[in-house]
Formats: sequence, structure tokens, C-alpha cells
Amino acid sequence: MNVKLKDNVFGFTWNYETGEVEEVFTEQLTTKEIQLMGRVMGKDICLILEEQDIELVFGEDIETRDDLEEMGLTEVMELV
Repeated sequence: MNVKLKDNVFGFTWNYETGEVEEVFTEQLTTKEIQLMGRVMGKDICLILEEQDIELVFGEDIETRDDLEEMGLTEVMELV
């Protein structure tokens, strides 16, 4: 899978239950912000900040632009 975060997207939260992007981060998060989010996010929410997170959460589910569109991820990720 050759997918990356779009330019000017530094991360986003993904809701496993609804299959939706909940929040898009257009600025770099600080370590303290990341730690706080980790403590307060529900179990169905995942914080995606780097390519390793993308691979872990989406694995081989994304192979084409159509896959990105179907999953509602075109606002935050792109194929490379």
C-alpha cells in the first residue's frame, strides 16, 4: 500500500465504529496533546499520525483511489 497523509494534514482521528474521519489536524500536534488525546479518546477512536499508523489501521484495505473514496479518506490521505 502506497498511501500517505496529504500535504498540510498532520493527522486525524478515525472512528472504527462509524468508519468515519472525526477530526483533521492541520498543524503538528505536540507530545502533550498526543498524550492527552490518548487518555481521553474512546476505545473506538484511533489517532492516525504517520504512515505506520495508516498501515496498522487500514492494512491492505486501500489499494486504489476508489478505496479511499469509499472509506471517506480522500480529505486526509492520497496515493503515492
